Amino acid sequence: MDGFEAAATFEGRREGYVFTTRNGFTGYFIDMHNQAQKRRKLNASAEETETQKKKIDVLLAHSETTEINELKDAQSVKLLMLNFEKKVTANARLRIKYSDEPLKFVESELDLNDAIKEMQKLATVPEFYPEVVRLGITNTLATLLEHENSDIRSSILNLLNELTDIEENIKDEAFENIRYFLQAWLSEVSGIELLANLVRNLSSNDDDENKEQQFYDCLAILEHLIEILGSSAADAIAETNLPQILLTRIQNKQFDYNKLYSSEILALLAKYSLLFCQWLVHAKKESSFDSQIKNGMDAILQACNVYRKRSPSDESEEEYIQNLFDILASVFDQIPRQAVSTFIQGEGIDLMCRCAREGKYAATGALKILDIALAVLSPLECSPCAAEKFIQCEGLRMIFRALLGKGAARPPKLDSNSTKFVQNSSKKIQRVKRTSDEARAIEEYILGLIASLCFYAAESEARHEAPKRLLAKLSEPDKLPRLFDLLQNSRDSIEYERRQNLHLSELASYARDLRAGGHALRLAATIITFAAVHSPKCRQLITSQHLDFLPHVLSNYADDLLDFGPDEENEDRKEKDHMAREEATRRATFLKNWAAAIAGLSNHAATSLDV
Repeated sequence: MDGFEAAATFEGRREGYVFTTRNGFTGYFIDMHNQAQKRRKLNASAEETETQKKKIDVLLAHSETTEINELKDAQSVKLLMLNFEKKVTANARLRIKYSDEPLKFVESELDLNDAIKEMQKLATVPEFYPEVVRLGITNTLATLLEHENSDIRSSILNLLNELTDIEENIKDEAFENIRYFLQAWLSEVSGIELLANLVRNLSSNDDDENKEQQFYDCLAILEHLIEILGSSAADAIAETNLPQILLTRIQNKQFDYNKLYSSEILALLAKYSLLFCQWLVHAKKESSFDSQIKNGMDAILQACNVYRKRSPSDESEEEYIQNLFDILASVFDQIPRQAVSTFIQGEGIDLMCRCAREGKYAATGALKILDIALAVLSPLECSPCAAEKFIQCEGLRMIFRALLGKGAARPPKLDSNSTKFVQNSSKKIQRVKRTSDEARAIEEYILGLIASLCFYAAESEARHEAPKRLLAKLSEPDKLPRLFDLLQNSRDSIEYERRQNLHLSELASYARDLRAGGHALRLAATIITFAAVHSPKCRQLITSQHLDFLPHVLSNYADDLLDFGPDEENEDRKEKDHMAREEATRRATFLKNWAAAIAGLSNHAATSLDV
């Protein structure tokens, strides 16, 4: 019997059936009432679909005679989308029908290109982004990114760039709508994979201006993705071949805007993606992209080496150099011990010392990276450690010259080919002008480097010549007086800012003091106290300076180092957090011991200050 399945007892519910007894038969019968309901729903749906189709036909016919000057409501947005989809469909049909006769579909491609440009009006109304996503815009854009016509691809990339660009002072609602659009782009059409494949095809070394513009638009979209979606987008990008393509681009000898933009995207990836940093350090060899680059860290160091003896010609090139050092700094922050180990093995310490000694524009970035690298507690298997390698590379002479305002600390000379160079009859050397904030940052890099060397020299496993050579430098006639000056300048600056900014919260006061020179004060105090504890010659000079405040400064510094934030949940972050705490605890222990020793010296209560 059709529509009947025999069953002596109820065996559970079955979709579309009822369990009953009819005409002497017991079992599962088709639920006729349910079937009738389904038919009514299907008929109603078909009528609704037919009605909707008629409405769409009317809208499409209307769109051919009506120009949409302004997107005021959802209806006008839908009209724009429907006209766009119509042009896409018409072009696709003509391309299939006349695949061997381009002249028969060329007009449809001009119409499509115009329709794409019309779609840029959407960028002014991000509040309608959820509606256009619902209408399927992401799938259409993804399809057109693979269009055979390069001009169409260019227009689509430009459209995506406009749709995802964030203006200044953007409202929260508009920002969330752009985020919604980008999330749909990632999840619905694997948008990053599409961009990666496109960028790969664009990465040839020819001088095609259209390709360069497409490359630029691709990078702009990647930038928007990272800035809006953060780590999720950055990690997705890191899993494609894009990092290798961008590293290859910065190896080009010729400088151009896309080389600068590539360095900027790499800096964003290093800041937001742990995966990228791990790839950069561990030299991911398995890759579908044919590239000679085997070690990302080496690629960045090679790019830095170009500017060891050469100054940038304009501000764009200066920004490029800063991006290179920002990449290294972010990698050290994300995976400190692994990064420093690879950095040392790649002769990064030696290169940074050379850059600093040359005194060119890259010297400031080199000091910054050395400061960060020496602050990291080197892994046990890393020999020599960063501080020891720094001493081997004659870094002590370089850093103490910088302490006196020479060498790396001096503003670099301007080359005659620089856009900042002023042509005049004067033979006076022209140098880069630094702001007070830039000068203070350089002082902090120098003091931070010397302080790290002090912590290393105080360790029991430090090689014997390390503390000896460091103390010999500190004992030279002009070194401690310079540290006293920096110490006093920082105190004066802090006192001035405190008088100017009263009645602040505890946190705001702390930030104010740091900006005014609080960090430099702590570092200078650390170096001076180390010298007093470990060198009788330095001790005599230091005790004559009435530096009774040093124990208080060091104790506060140690307490801040031990003020850990909440525990990390991510396993990789936990490891990083554990290493940071280990290093902070090590330094805080030295600081507390030195604070106690210098306090005893100030009170004339100690005759021996060996720690």
